[in-house]
Amino acid sequence: MRKYNLCLNISSFNFKPLLPLHELKKAIVIHNPGSGVKPVDQIKQKVENALKDHFDLQYEITSSFNHLQELVSPTHLKEFDAVFVCGGDGTVNVVAKNLCDTGIPVGIIPTGSGNGLANSLQLASVDIALQRIVQQETTVIDTLNINGHFSVNVSGLGFDAHIADLFSREKKRGFLKYLKLVIQEFKNKSYWVVIDTDEHHLNTDCLLVSIANSNQWGNNIKINPNSSLTDGTFEIICLEKIYYWHIPKLIYLLMNGRVNQHSKVHIFTCNKAQIKARNAPLHIDGDYAGNVKESVYAAIVPQNLTVFI
Repeated sequence: MRKYNLCLNISSFNFKPLLPLHELKKAIVIHNPGSGVKPVDQIKQKVENALKDHFDLQYEITSSFNHLQELVSPTHLKEFDAVFVCGGDGTVNVVAKNLCDTGIPVGIIPTGSGNGLANSLQLASVDIALQRIVQQETTVIDTLNINGHFSVNVSGLGFDAHIADLFSREKKRGFLKYLKLVIQEFKNKSYWVVIDTDEHHLNTDCLLVSIANSNQWGNNIKINPNSSLTDGTFEIICLEKIYYWHIPKLIYLLMNGRVNQHSKVHIFTCNKAQIKARNAPLHIDGDYAGNVKESVYAAIVPQNLTVFI
């Protein structure tokens, strides 16, 4: 069993004390080439050059979803002291759910379209992420259970889930493609929801409801500005039905981490919630997960995923 020693906190994070890792010997890089738009060969070379002196590295580029599932099987991952993910939030989700409660740390190398969790951890680029991995400092974060689905970043229902469904079918990726879909599909869409937590009740017509562990969807679009990944709670963010004239102010506030100041936004902090929303589309960490039959049940799972920071 590896031994950990407490070290100093980093002031820019709202995290609990960090645990430095020592003597990590064997690591695997799982690289999803379908995430984002960055050239695969260049990323592979950069990752290998940065980590080869620090880890006995196995590099795997996935060829299909089935191949990804084989790589992330618990029996396979337990052979490694660390797991690194080149991809976006969807790929991180698939890998991370099999590392919960193992103590095996996951390092996120952001090569996706949005990179929401990586940005929340202040891993804004591949270079920064590799520097942090080399420093070998970790923390333990919360995750979410949403109707039996594992979630680590931001999930939700409504319009963003509808866009996630469409985006998954596109051959081209990237933020501009995502933005184009949003503009094309926004037609004053709305979904009727009933939200219940221990302390709040809301019955309203909304554009979307986010179930947020971290602070953003991705691309530094901050739907949950007061987020903490380690406090044993999450946020429900309800954006009421809006019209075109509401959009400029909403975008400005999202980009500046102040969406809570918009009159159409409700934010509830909780450790469990029920959202009734019949037939609304659902996404889990940005990946479309079908339509809701009756209700969504969400609950925090505290302190069960170790990550490099």
